[in-house]
Amino acid sequence: MVNWGAIVIGFILAIIFSVIGSFAGLFGSAIGVLLAGVVVGYMVNGDIMNGVIHGVLIGIVGAIILFIMALLIGSTSTLLAAYVGLASVGSIILAIIMGAIGGAIGSLLTGRV
Repeated sequence: MVNWGAIVIGFILAIIFSVIGSFAGLFGSAIGVLLAGVVVGYMVNGDIMNGVIHGVLIGIVGAIILFIMALLIGSTSTLLAAYVGLASVGSIILAIIMGAIGGAIGSLLTGRV
């Protein structure tokens, strides 16, 4: 069962981490989604597949919302203009994969931390 509260928290964290990570370089946004996936995978307290599903969901939701925000705001905001690159299918797939990996890592950490 999907924990939508964890998805919302993960989405917010993905945006925050991605914006902070975008200052670090090209893959900073992907690392932000990975970190948010770890947090969500830890929060759902399930098996590894549950963590992966939640990580994929935050990757999808985060990529789509950031793409929509970049389209709406456009180049008026230099911070969001960096996310225009999410328009490519490859970038969306990268966000989904990073969210899934993060969710798996977070679910593995549940019993160890």
